[in-house]
Amino acid sequence: MSGAPPRRAIVARVARDSLVLLLAGVWVWSGVGKWIDLDAFRETVRAHGVLGDWVGPFVWLIPSAEIMLGVAVIVLATRARPAVITLSASALVVIGLTAYVALVPSEVIAQAGCGCRGAIPSITNEPVAVYAQNAALLIIHAIAAGAMRYAGRAG
Repeated sequence: MSGAPPRRAIVARVARDSLVLLLAGVWVWSGVGKWIDLDAFRETVRAHGVLGDWVGPFVWLIPSAEIMLGVAVIVLATRARPAVITLSASALVVIGLTAYVALVPSEVIAQAGCGCRGAIPSITNEPVAVYAQNAALLIIHAIAAGAMRYAGRAG
């Protein structure tokens, strides 16, 4: 058993891989959901009243970036430095989108939704649920980063 990796390293790798797949799935699911009905996403973002003339570019950029980020998370997750950069970028996007949602009046989010998943329906449009969802994503990022770090050291 001297050549076998310690049980903790195996658990860290399984945790890392599971969380990476979850994060990648969230990004791809979210981006595809927006692309499925880009017009509805555009109307939701327009209803937010935050971006003005930037609605058009934002509506094209966000779903594309989410899909590319999901693919990047999967492709780069097992390489130490790229994984850290990709996870950091992913977490920063979550923070940026949370800041965007914070600029939208709560009543507008409750009525129009956040647009987070595009054509894929949300369980609720309550702003607190959007913040809780994004906080959970950031916690998953932190746990994935820790699992990557441990799996990299132990492996």
